[in-house]
Amino acid sequence: MILFTLCVNPLLIKLDSKLHGIKVRHNTIKMTAVAYADNTTVFITHPSEIGEIKVTLHDYMQVTGARINEEKSRAIDPGSWTKTTPIMNIKYYDDTRILGFKMTANINDSAKKIMGNTDFEDSYTYTKSLLQSVEP
Repeated sequence: MILFTLCVNPLLIKLDSKLHGIKVRHNTIKMTAVAYADNTTVFITHPSEIGEIKVTLHDYMQVTGARINEEKSRAIDPGSWTKTTPIMNIKYYDDTRILGFKMTANINDSAKKIMGNTDFEDSYTYTKSLLQSVEP
């Protein structure tokens, strides 16, 4: 496992240098990818970044011999993103799990489960504007 970790690190560094990612921790930390064991999650905020991912992954696969399992891969479309934007041959889903945390394309339903109905509309509007503000 340590060898895989060492081999995936250059991929993560390259993705971090090429993508805008998302901002977390009160917009102070940029996150472009999360890797755990042989799973990697990539966060993109604009369709134009898909081309960068394709080139980066192609280069990585050429060097390492690694392959993407498109059957196991998942994409979700939070915010204003649409399922009509193709991401290689990866199928879109309404939700997925990343390191055990459920991620959903429907911010509204997810927030209701976490927050109940208290001040939900204001929170949803704020969250949606945050997602849109990271788009270039």
